[in-house]
Amino acid sequence: MKQPIRDRPRVPLTPSVARRMLRFELERLIGESGVRHATVAEWLGVSRASVSAAIACSNLFSRPALEVLLNRLGESCWFARLNELLIAARRKDGCPGSTTDGEQRDADLLPGLEAFADKLTVFDPWWVPTLLRTQGYAVALAKLDSVIQNRAREQRQTSLLEDRDPLHVCWITSEHALHRQVGGRAVMDDQRAFLVELTGRPTVTMHVIPAKGDLPPTSPFQLVHGTPPVVVESSRLALHYAHDPGTVGHFEHLAEALTQRALSARDSARLLQEVAA
Repeated sequence: MKQPIRDRPRVPLTPSVARRMLRFELERLIGESGVRHATVAEWLGVSRASVSAAIACSNLFSRPALEVLLNRLGESCWFARLNELLIAARRKDGCPGSTTDGEQRDADLLPGLEAFADKLTVFDPWWVPTLLRTQGYAVALAKLDSVIQNRAREQRQTSLLEDRDPLHVCWITSEHALHRQVGGRAVMDDQRAFLVELTGRPTVTMHVIPAKGDLPPTSPFQLVHGTPPVVVESSRLALHYAHDPGTVGHFEHLAEALTQRALSARDSARLLQEVAA
C-alpha cells in the first residue's frame, strides 16, 4: 500500500528551496519512469533543451505543462505537491533560508525534504542537530565551522517542532555530544536544558550511545521518512542525497542497529537530565 503524499509543506519555502525541491522531485519521477527528455519534449511540443532546463529548474515548467507531464508519466497524484513547489519557486520575496557562499553545497534541498517529511531519524554522535539547537549553541558552532548552515534555524525549528502537526524527530547520538563544550558553560547549560524540555515531548526522542560504547565508522546521516524516503549523508563540504530503495534500506538497518546499541529513550532522557544537572 502506497504511503499518502503530503501535498503542502509544513513551513513556507523560500524560492531557492522550492526550486531545488522541485528539481529533485522532477528528476526522481522522470528517472524512475525511464522516459527520455526527448520523449518529454515531444509530449509538450517544445525543444529537448527546454525540457532539460525545466527539469533542472534553471527555467520553470508552466502549470499546464507540469500537469500534462505528470499525467503522461502516470504520476498525477504528485501534481498538488509539485504545483505548490512551482508557486513557491516563482515568488520574488526575500525570505531567509536559502544558502549563501560558504554553506554546504546543495543544502537548499534539505529544508524542502524536512518540510514534507513525517519523521526524521538523525545520527550525529558529535553535535546537536540543527533543529534541536539553541541560538547560542548554533551561533557558537557556526563560528567553529563556517560550512554549517544556520540561517532561518529558529523559524524552521518553531514551525517544524511546535506546529499543530509537529514533525517527529529521533536523534541517535553519543554521550560525547552531551559533554562536548560549544560556546562555553552558559551556552551548554541552555542547550542541555532545551534538550531536556524537548525530550519531554512525545514527538522528540533521543537515544544515547554510552561513552564506553563503540561508534561505527560512518558519517553523520539523516533519514527523512516521507514520500519518498530519502537518506542524507553529511560531509564537511556537501550533503549527499539518495532515494533508491537499496541505499535507504541500508541506512534504515544501520539506524536500527545504532538504536539497539544505545540506551533506551527513557534511560537516555535520564542520562541527559543528570548531565544537565
